[in-house]
Order: sequence, then structure tokens, then C-alpha cells
Amino acid sequence: MQRTRWLKGYLLTALVYTRRPVAALRQFGAPGMLSLLGIVLGIPVIFMFWPCAFLLAPVAAAGPQMDCGLTAQTAAVSATAMWISAAIMAGAMLVAAYKRRMSWWTAALVPLYWLLHAFAGWCAPHQLVRAPYK
Repeated sequence: MQRTRWLKGYLLTALVYTRRPVAALRQFGAPGMLSLLGIVLGIPVIFMFWPCAFLLAPVAAAGPQMDCGLTAQTAAVSATAMWISAAIMAGAMLVAAYKRRMSWWTAALVPLYWLLHAFAGWCAPHQLVRAPYK
């Protein structure tokens, strides 16, 4: 639940600063506003849509053009990027486990860890609306 609170804080921060977008743009400038939207709002959004990338792999294998307009090439690139990022994270965990004399199986839990992030990402907007002070 702690991760949900953090993501709820990111969403609330983004809502507060984009409440008056022109004033925020004057205060932060274009690069600052882009950073605010990309980092503060991007983190919960990425967590929410991360599982979708795993679902894109079968879409990519299905054929060149899907009914939804998504091409197999786009789906393949998206799914590959997410799987590569999971592999990089697992590799970093393997190095850390080796240096700390920990078990290697912790690296195998990275996809589960990210699915828990996704769950927290979906809980955060729900909790922001239903229980904002929790």
C-alpha cells in the first residue's frame, strides 16, 4: 500500500500543478513543465500500462494489421522494449545479488515486482477519488 500512496502523491502533485496550466508554464517554463508532466505524471501512467506491453507480444505475433489499427511492428517494438527493460532490471538484480552474496532467484521476481507496481498504479487513482486522505 505504500507504493499506492506514493503514486497517489504523484497524481495529486500533477493535478495541483496542472490546475492552472498557463500559470504553471510561466512558473516552470516549457522544459520544467515537460519534466513535470513526463516524470510526475508519467510514473503512475507507465506503471498502469506496463502490463499492456506483455499483452502486445501475442498481438505482434498475430499478424501484420489488427482490427484496432495497431500494426504488428508497433506492437513488437513496444513489447520488445518492455521485455528488454525487464531483462536489464533482472541483470542489475543479479549483479547486486552476486555482490551482496544473495540468492540469484530474486532477479526472477522482477516481473512480479513490476506487476505489483501496476496494481498499485491502478489503485492510486481509485484511492485518490475514493479515499484521498488515506
